[in-house]
Amino acid sequence: MKRVVLAVWICLSILLATTCAGCSDAVAQPLRVADDVQYARSEEVRDAGFTRNEGDATVVQDEFVSMTEDVATAHPEAPVSQDAGVDTFVSPVVFEARVLAPSTCHGRTLRLSDSFYVRGVTPWHLCYVTEDPRAHADGGLAPVRPASVIFEIGRDNALDLDPIIDSDAPRTANPWTTSIAVAIPDDISVPRFNVMNVLPDGIVWALDHDDHGALRSRGTLRAWRVGPDGQQTEMILHPLYAVCGGPMGPSGFPAGNYVPQGLCPAALMSCASGPYHCTH
Repeated sequence: MKRVVLAVWICLSILLATTCAGCSDAVAQPLRVADDVQYARSEEVRDAGFTRNEGDATVVQDEFVSMTEDVATAHPEAPVSQDAGVDTFVSPVVFEARVLAPSTCHGRTLRLSDSFYVRGVTPWHLCYVTEDPRAHADGGLAPVRPASVIFEIGRDNALDLDPIIDSDAPRTANPWTTSIAVAIPDDISVPRFNVMNVLPDGIVWALDHDDHGALRSRGTLRAWRVGPDGQQTEMILHPLYAVCGGPMGPSGFPAGNYVPQGLCPAALMSCASGPYHCTH
């Protein structure tokens, strides 16, 4: 009898041990699956390079970079910071301006859209031909072909210039021509113009001083005022110093501006008469 009871007890012990081991595996398996899923998600996050909070910040940074790229496209002359902690600089003046076909630089009738004839502005037409590479003097180096040019305008009593619009170089022409239309606000009573030539290794202005302090023109700039009927009146441009006395030394501003003949910027009204000052 004792042998029978012992045998039954042994069988029950084996059966219970087997059943509990199965229960343990059944409970542990879902935990291991959950751990695996959590580990996989953490690996995805780690591969992405940021946590969820950092991801939100990255989205904001991406939006900021996109915004600054748009600004840079609209204003390639304005330095734009990619750092969200640094203020960006964009010219506060926005001009209605369009790049036209070079063939419009003939001085005849020019049809513009109504946006150039709204109250408070006057439409102008500007054409600039870059410097001829054959025009270098005394065996000097030929002028570098600009990759683009930026038209700029000066306001009354202001030394700096405001960008109007930029134009990229055509594929092969050298020299090459850019034609633009711009609506100039009437509060600029005496517009002053210059053109920035953007070179592979820097910039040069269409009008700036030479080694002797005199003004030197690179290329040719012409200007017309455009009437409501599209008729153009050419405004002969004269080179004038930007300040009394001539060159300003190292600066970001050109030493001279093109000014319509017979007009004098307010900043030069008190200058002594000279070859590049106003004639009173």
